Amino acid sequence: PPAQPTASPPSPTPAPGCALTTVDFDKDANGYPLEAGDYVQNQWRKFGLVLSSTGGFGTLPRLFDTANPGTQAKGDPDLGAPNEACPGGGPGWGEGGVPGAPGENCQEQGLILIVQEVNNYMYVPDDSGDGGVIIMDFIGQPNGQYVKGLGLLDVDYEVSIIVDYDK
Repeated sequence: PPAQPTASPPSPTPAPGCALTTVDFDKDANGYPLEAGDYVQNQWRKFGLVLSSTGGFGTLPRLFDTANPGTQAKGDPDLGAPNEACPGGGPGWGEGGVPGAPGENCQEQGLILIVQEVNNYMYVPDDSGDGGVIIMDFIGQPNGQYVKGLGLLDVDYEVSIIVDYDK
């Protein structure tokens, strides 16, 4: 599994007997593989997770293959993982992902979520240059769900993670 940077201490440990589930975007909740370019929403509803997005193209986040990021003209090489400067190299470009940098990107990441760019190549996954918002709605029993880690890649703007829940 890819390394996941954390910006704050992890959530409290779930109660004994709780099942822990890792959502990595390579497979849906039933274990079926997903593909780069898929728009996703309810693939993890079984786990209590529903996705949406704002900004960019459409209202759903899209899957991007970090192992095959494409070219600058058709794709987004700065989303590649690992970074080309890491031991063993990789398809990723960018100074922020080099070994020792705060955003070091030396692990394979697989499929990741993006807000799709509005451009002439919308059939090619490419993150929005104007940013956007990915919304993770946790449905079901809010007191029984925990987020242990969340990784971010290619952060071009100030990032806010907002947790909103009703008690």
